[in-house]
Amino acid sequence: MTALRPQRRWVGRVCIAGLVALALLPLTTCRTPRARLPLDPAASAEPHLPRTVRVLLAGLESSERVEVQTSAGPVAFWRQGQRVVRSSGESGPRLWLTAPGPLVLAGRTYLGTLELEPHAKGGLRVFLECDLERYVEGVVAAELPLWSALPAELQAQAIAVRTYTAYTLAQHPEPHPYLWDGVQDQAFRGQFVPGASQGEQRAAVRLSRAVEATRGLVLLQGGRVLDVRYHAACGGLTANRASLFPGTAPSAMVACDPCAQRAAAEAAAPAERRPLTWTAQFAPQDLDRLAREAGVGEHLTLLQVIEQDTGGRWQRVRVQGNKGAVALPLDTVRKSLGYATWKSGRVLALDPANGVPGPQGLGVRGLGRGHGVGLCQEGAHDYAARGWTDFAILEHYYPGCAIARLSATTQP
Repeated sequence: MTALRPQRRWVGRVCIAGLVALALLPLTTCRTPRARLPLDPAASAEPHLPRTVRVLLAGLESSERVEVQTSAGPVAFWRQGQRVVRSSGESGPRLWLTAPGPLVLAGRTYLGTLELEPHAKGGLRVFLECDLERYVEGVVAAELPLWSALPAELQAQAIAVRTYTAYTLAQHPEPHPYLWDGVQDQAFRGQFVPGASQGEQRAAVRLSRAVEATRGLVLLQGGRVLDVRYHAACGGLTANRASLFPGTAPSAMVACDPCAQRAAAEAAAPAERRPLTWTAQFAPQDLDRLAREAGVGEHLTLLQVIEQDTGGRWQRVRVQGNKGAVALPLDTVRKSLGYATWKSGRVLALDPANGVPGPQGLGVRGLGRGHGVGLCQEGAHDYAARGWTDFAILEHYYPGCAIARLSATTQP
């Protein structure tokens, strides 16, 4: 998320008696992270967590052949008509692979069951079904720099990931809902496999502790799982969910003091470490491709903002070509030109300033990374460094939330 961007045991200050209390009393408000309030029976009956998560491995979409390394040796799959064939000779409209140890494919390590089926556009489609907490661990490892992440930061991220997972899967009507392993949902690159260095070994321990510390914990609002979003860096103020994700409920725009201070310090030049400001240069051929995709001609002649939110994020832009003009959501433009290059909607300047591309194309200078809704990962890191707890961080970015330890069910 950004995707996630991007994307769990209570820290040592909590005594053993406190741990027992946390396990027995499943609901807390974020405003008082150490206090326990009476649990509303109506809220405790629902909802539940999924026991497993089904993940679409997008990097393998339409693969003609999939090779998996298991502890017993390699296993290969390929498509034959409307059937999947396994190297052992087995075939069927859908095949599964389960192993007691890790499954390694495309350079990533997974724990769980692989499901392979013919893709409607050719080749194969591959899913992984894995334990919820294993999935949460993998997302946190993909969303955060583990070598520098702090315990409260890891725990806050784990709760946000688990909440997003529970909420999103519950919105899908199909009998076997799934999440993408990229920016469409949450970044997931399988299990974090540390190297031999002490730093990586310590990072793996911090990660597993954070997941275990928050096992089963999600954010609630009004007794329901919260529609949680998170992003890399807000630049000083988070965004309203409804303004960026049509059809969703509004969310508070929250000031992020660490990001605001860092952004002010970068007014003259980006910071050498963890910069929040960015620049991008889009070549004429990139801009012309945008014009063709927008249906306004072969060449882009103008790009300008026509709508912003109250925090200054671009919402809609005018895309003009040699054969017409159209108003598009900024997200459409970012998707065409590349999310990794046009990093956010906080645009500080264009070059040329009038938005008319020059011989070198069009330059964009911006602030922050990602959509800006919900938890800001850069801000969460800095708040954790100031001594904030995971609950305090979450309450700040999701005002009025509550935290519940939910039970798991086979249904998402």
